[in-house]
Amino acid sequence: MKKKTYICQNLICLCSIKNFFLLSIFFLFSKKIPISLPCIIEESNQMIFREWKNGDELIKGKYGILEPSEKNKVIIPSVLFVPLLAFDDNGNRLGYGGGYYDDFLVNHPLAKKIGIFYPFQEVEHVPLEPHDLKLDEILVNKTFTDC
Repeated sequence: MKKKTYICQNLICLCSIKNFFLLSIFFLFSKKIPISLPCIIEESNQMIFREWKNGDELIKGKYGILEPSEKNKVIIPSVLFVPLLAFDDNGNRLGYGGGYYDDFLVNHPLAKKIGIFYPFQEVEHVPLEPHDLKLDEILVNKTFTDC
């Protein structure tokens, strides 16, 4: 069983996952810690991460998702906030079906995998494929209030 950490506790309450990410980005910028965003290389259909700094241009990539341009430096993140549709108490996640994060993580097994979710995304059991990797941490947003 994975330990869940609740984003909204005691005196600290983040109004939404979006605000959690914004606060995290500001904190990382203040500490001069590089931030990278995922990019899909259309020719190879692989995901890489390119450094992103405040003010850098973002371009539409595959699926119309904004990502840093090719001129931004490729970096290997040590911590990943992993997207998903559902998760279970064992740290298993159901992704969006592209396999991009699973493929990336097979080649970078030391990267810490963190999922940030709403409670309604938790299910009793996520069906697993042989290539699926468990999350290291699960952060659950307990509030549904958008600021």
